[in-house]
Amino acid sequence: MDKMLYGFFVTLFGIATTLLTAAGLVYLELHYDCAIYGYVYAFIVPMGAILSGFVAASGYYFGSKLLSHRPGRGVLACVIAISGGNFFLIYWLEYILLKVDGEPIHSYISYLDYLRFTLTHTSVTMNFGAVSNGDAINLGMGGYAYAALLIAGFAFGGFIIYNICAWRPFANRVVSI
Repeated sequence: MDKMLYGFFVTLFGIATTLLTAAGLVYLELHYDCAIYGYVYAFIVPMGAILSGFVAASGYYFGSKLLSHRPGRGVLACVIAISGGNFFLIYWLEYILLKVDGEPIHSYISYLDYLRFTLTHTSVTMNFGAVSNGDAINLGMGGYAYAALLIAGFAFGGFIIYNICAWRPFANRVVSI
């Protein structure tokens, strides 16, 4: 099998774990009000998104290990695009699953309007060490910057996995498909 086909199969593994991770993150958020991917250290380092992107991209690692294939730059482009797109997948899953007065929210507004509303009404709570005043700060238009930070965090988590795969020594191919 040629490199491109191996890269395609590695990408399928990555897509699978991305879908599973997004579903898990949405479940945690909707049932336990815990948006792990939203944890940001000092409003600069999106630790939750990096960790979530890392977990979501783990399929690329397992696929490359199973197929004994070092991914190329084409896979890198897929990793970054799919990892960053995980942010939009999470919000889309929430959009599909949320209900208002027993009716799905998607019967009231479009996904883009939902996303716009959600981002401009994003609020954060500042914690300073062990001290938290519990007051939420509405970001307004700053929600777009916050979203960009999270998208970059997801993509960076995927980029870390890609680099682990790219620098890992591989044995000769023993798997034939």
